Amino acid sequence: MQSRSALRPATPHTRLDMESCAPELKEMRHQNAQEQGIAAARAALGLAVDHQPLPWFWSDQYDANLQIYGMPTPSHRVVVRGAPESDSFAIFYLDGNVISAALGPNSARDLRFARRLIEQRKVIDPERLADVQVPMSKH
Repeated sequence: MQSRSALRPATPHTRLDMESCAPELKEMRHQNAQEQGIAAARAALGLAVDHQPLPWFWSDQYDANLQIYGMPTPSHRVVVRGAPESDSFAIFYLDGNVISAALGPNSARDLRFARRLIEQRKVIDPERLADVQVPMSKH
């Protein structure tokens, strides 16, 4: 495992390669703690446990609420829903035609549907996903 000081950007002009950070990922939030408790109780009762929670992060920055589900990587295909120059849009990261991650400012409603699609590993049509006239509930 690399230390944080050894991590380098994927290219000189891009962001840090998130795959390099994944081994050090720790989610410290109420929902994750609750899910871990449920998984521990199931294991203590001898029940099968497959606890692989979807990473979820959020931050309020002035008038913007940024949420991220999953772990975007440089290998994902990017689909944008809405106008990035607006206050609200969503970016989806696809592995084939399956959403692996999603993020966006002020897009809580679209991202709630995205979370379900990520967890279900549902195959989607990228063109329909990009079309804001198609409700996220129709994917």
